[in-house]
Amino acid sequence: MPDAPAWLLELRTFLLALGLPGLAVVAFVDSGLIGVPAGPDALVMLLAWRDPSRAVFVVTTAALGAIVGGFVRYGVARKAGKLALKRFDPEGLEWARRAIDRYGMWSVFLACLAPPPFPLSLMIIAAGAFQMRPGQFLLGTIPGRFIRYGVLAYAGIRFGNKAAAILAAHLPEILGVFGVSMAIVTFFVLRHQREKRGGESV
Repeated sequence: MPDAPAWLLELRTFLLALGLPGLAVVAFVDSGLIGVPAGPDALVMLLAWRDPSRAVFVVTTAALGAIVGGFVRYGVARKAGKLALKRFDPEGLEWARRAIDRYGMWSVFLACLAPPPFPLSLMIIAAGAFQMRPGQFLLGTIPGRFIRYGVLAYAGIRFGNKAAAILAAHLPEILGVFGVSMAIVTFFVLRHQREKRGGESV
């Protein structure tokens, strides 16, 4: 990977040394405690690139770690109530509350798919603090995590040893494409919700 910057080469070496157990820990901490710089996303890509035959295990490990970590954070916020929201700005909280009230599990599902700098931790904590039902939270989180890491693993395999270099050199473009994709998904989800509500009111 000669076209990758030195810091990325060092990061790759460190992350690869962690293996699947390290990936589980990183995914759990990233979702359940604090954001991990170059966290599970980069690690999923790099581990899948290193050994494509184990990509399913990589995706499953990352998804389960993130699901458990997110559920722990959600559970703490659910018990703490609005005390868990004190560190967030009122505008962001109001946006999260409206999204959760209107779209339920879909708000969590789309948050799991959205790339940084989308405030996923805000959505997880808000889902708990605003008393989203556990089943709804998991219905949004589980497919969202598996799809996210599945796409990243595929990218790692597809682009081979250029995956990390591409990620570093073209991050704005990658995020832009991902953002447009999420906007399209959101549009169709919201349209489906409106059509469903319209059908029920007839």
